[in-house]
Amino acid sequence: SGGYVCPAGSGSESICRAGFYCPVNSSVEVPCDAGYYCPTGSEMQLSCPPSYYCPPSGGSFLCPGGYWCPGSTFIPNPCTAGSHCFNGSAYQTPCAPGQWCPTGLMLTPLNCDGGYYCPGNGTINEKPCDGGFVCPPGSFQQTPCSASNYCPFKSQFQTSCPAGSFCPFMSPAPLTCPPGFYCPFSIASPFPCEIGYYCPTPGLSNHL
Repeated sequence: SGGYVCPAGSGSESICRAGFYCPVNSSVEVPCDAGYYCPTGSEMQLSCPPSYYCPPSGGSFLCPGGYWCPGSTFIPNPCTAGSHCFNGSAYQTPCAPGQWCPTGLMLTPLNCDGGYYCPGNGTINEKPCDGGFVCPPGSFQQTPCSASNYCPFKSQFQTSCPAGSFCPFMSPAPLTCPPGFYCPFSIASPFPCEIGYYCPTPGLSNHL
């Protein structure tokens, strides 16, 4: 019967060993092909299911983290840069926006670092935040720096404009308050010197 082997000259049948299969009326055990598995007593070989790999030595094993096994796999496939592969992955998962996967064999993605952004699926290299923009950790896009603040190259937070300077929308650096104006702490545009006061020099934080 199937799943058993009857060697020539034998008066009895033996159950087919794991790693082999035995069709009906088998006189020898047939080795299981790579990408298939054959439990004890197999009449036919079974295709290795997704998320598992089935080496030529027999048996089925859960695909390890950092690799993927789509089905009929006998050697796990390495996860490539830009993707990550959990334990038991049947496919590669592209890194989501706001994350990056700089190398192969990654089990979990990395959150984008502060001062950088990771714009799309499958990011391999973080992109530095431009001056005039801010990129908190986990950013998938650059956020314009708000007025009254400035944001140098690779900023992960906004910095308030210092007294004696002004910071319009999307400022990469503070601008010095010009003569005839004064600039208190954290403003977007300079204030004209009021009647009865004078502002003779640049960089004043108050009128004189």
